[in-house]
Amino acid sequence: MAQRSSVGKEANRRRPRKVGVTRRRSGEVAVLAAFDFYIVLLSIVVSISVAGLLTAVVRLIQASRRVRFAWTWAVWAVAIFALQVLFWLRSYSYRDLFQLRLSTTLPPLALAILAFLASGLVTPHVPDAGPVDLAEFHRREGRKYIAACMAFSLTAVVQTAVMSRYEAHTDPRAYWGPLLFASVEAFAIWQIRRRSVSIAAGLLLLVGNASYYLTLMPL
Repeated sequence: MAQRSSVGKEANRRRPRKVGVTRRRSGEVAVLAAFDFYIVLLSIVVSISVAGLLTAVVRLIQASRRVRFAWTWAVWAVAIFALQVLFWLRSYSYRDLFQLRLSTTLPPLALAILAFLASGLVTPHVPDAGPVDLAEFHRREGRKYIAACMAFSLTAVVQTAVMSRYEAHTDPRAYWGPLLFASVEAFAIWQIRRRSVSIAAGLLLLVGNASYYLTLMPL
């Protein structure tokens, strides 16, 4: 009996908390899970961030005659764009474990905010007149958006530690993956003026993040 009681408590602890109900025309009651309520906030932050970066790309294309293209900037812009989309997709995998409490809501929100900062910092200002040098922009501002990416990677480790309390088993890659990314980002900040290092680090993060998040996502 005691064992059955403990199993019941464990099941209740893992069951997503409900925050409200809505009635359908058929008379059935649809219950809104806490995660469904919370993911809207993350989606808004990520959507605004992605829209801002894409808008800047459109402005650059419109002013292409005045733009000096640079792979150092382009690789990091694509890597940050992919990071936001992959983070949002990965967040959905926590739907059965999420509970509306401070320890589980702060880390994902912090990740969304850090991704927003990285996206905003990698977005260059495109004036109505005058040249736009993306190589110089990366040398001048690169440390800022790469540092935001590094903060994102370290915060991802914190989120994994928090969510591991609600999982039966935590994949070790969820720890060492972000730590590896943070190391690469720290090196890229240190060698910001070396074009080859910036491009290689950005590509490594782009491929690494895609592989990391997609392999951790349930099919």
